Amino acid sequence: MYLVMSLCEGGELSKELKSRGKFTELETRLIMARLTSAIAYLHKNDMVHRDLKMENILLSTNPDDHKDHLYIKVTDFGLSVVKGGVSHENMMMDFCGTPLYMAPEIIDNKTYSEKCDVWAMGVMLHLLLMGNAPFVSVQDDEKLYEQIKNLDVKEHMVQNYKQWEPITLECKDCLLRMLSIDPAHRLAASEILSHPWITGESLDPANGPRNVLEMMRAWGYQLEDDDTASVSPSESSAIKIQPSINVEEYSSQEGSSGPPSRNGSASSSTAKFSNGSTPQPPRSLSRQRTNSSDLLLPNSNNRIKEHPIHKCHVVSFNYMAMKAKLPL
Repeated sequence: MYLVMSLCEGGELSKELKSRGKFTELETRLIMARLTSAIAYLHKNDMVHRDLKMENILLSTNPDDHKDHLYIKVTDFGLSVVKGGVSHENMMMDFCGTPLYMAPEIIDNKTYSEKCDVWAMGVMLHLLLMGNAPFVSVQDDEKLYEQIKNLDVKEHMVQNYKQWEPITLECKDCLLRMLSIDPAHRLAASEILSHPWITGESLDPANGPRNVLEMMRAWGYQLEDDDTASVSPSESSAIKIQPSINVEEYSSQEGSSGPPSRNGSASSSTAKFSNGSTPQPPRSLSRQRTNSSDLLLPNSNNRIKEHPIHKCHVVSFNYMAMKAKLPL
């Protein structure tokens, strides 16, 4: 039996790095663009490498350009796995990989996804640019794991600002997003391909967020801004609804003269808008039990500054131009 394989005369990328000390940003971008393209293809087909490192990237000669010696090949799929999809049931839990390139979620024995490969690529990006890892490589794995879990790339750049000063803003931004401790905020391989550093564009905050979670958060803030803008000046001065009014109890007492008090009897004091009208509870929220102190009219004093989509949402009901914010 004969095995026919590609000839990679350049050897391992790690050896080339050792001989050079570090790569230029232009060379690094070329290598990372090609590596990301290969990994994005794997992820698209539900394959996760799980052991990306400098030693597993081989250098060859570009068949279309013999002067191009940074034509890379991804090798060593011994720890790779084919997932069954993107659902939670297909998340991985195996503790595997090379310690220097392992993602924080693997070290913490949490379930992880294909974004563990993106973390490894982020470490490689730092190695190519600086010639060293973003954390001190020590003999004791436990100490190394602690450094990985507590990595603050932005602080690391500040402390080594002289080394990072010639690096473009686009490159720094890409690295920060690749080495995010939280995998939910980490770029996917396909998102890296459209990052301004890879495409050669200028980083423009006006282009909006590129991470899916950030886009969801921005969408939530937009809803909040739209709700605030739809309230007229006369209505925005309306008072806060009196405490101890329960939406479910209030909606069941439609014939009462006012909202029930804590002992169940109808109360004579009712919350009113500045124009003298009385708000009526929405029927669609009759099953939601919430204290009326949580029902606020939006103004500059009670705007939700931190609005994570996974923790709360904005429910708007247009009766009497009233807007309600209900925590989950």
